[in-house]
Amino acid sequence: MLENYYEKSDFDKEIENYPKEKLIYIVENGYDIELIEAAFQKLSFIDEDYALTKGMEFLRNDEFDPYFQACIIDCIYQLDREKVLDCILSRTADVDFYFFEEILRRMLAYTTYEALMKMKNCKAYLNYLFEQYNKYSADEKSEMQDLLKEFVQEFHLEALWKK
Repeated sequence: MLENYYEKSDFDKEIENYPKEKLIYIVENGYDIELIEAAFQKLSFIDEDYALTKGMEFLRNDEFDPYFQACIIDCIYQLDREKVLDCILSRTADVDFYFFEEILRRMLAYTTYEALMKMKNCKAYLNYLFEQYNKYSADEKSEMQDLLKEFVQEFHLEALWKK
């Protein structure tokens, strides 16, 4: 049963051999969010510049749903952490709870404390995340308690993010 969980989705199988141009067409003109996600994931490996630019556009414009945005950040965060965080900082829409958790996960996975401290907008990123966090309900905060604790410890934020 578990082995089926890790099989490729039908969309992944479908696009596996698509040329770059067809993948871009799907991302630009697609109507099925799962197909767009699958095409975008593949593009993030074969055309990083396009993926970063288009992904930031999706994030900046708060397109589709939080699950789609989490998929996008998963694909592009490691391509240019600072540009992606700048993009999130420039959003006018609040960050949904699910997407917020994914931002924290990507930062934990791909950013060291030292690298974060060297980013020119480090304080702005942390303040923005703190502001977003404070908008969540007590239940949501409780749900992310372990993730937040790990984030706070990893980035030495105990003074900023108290319970």
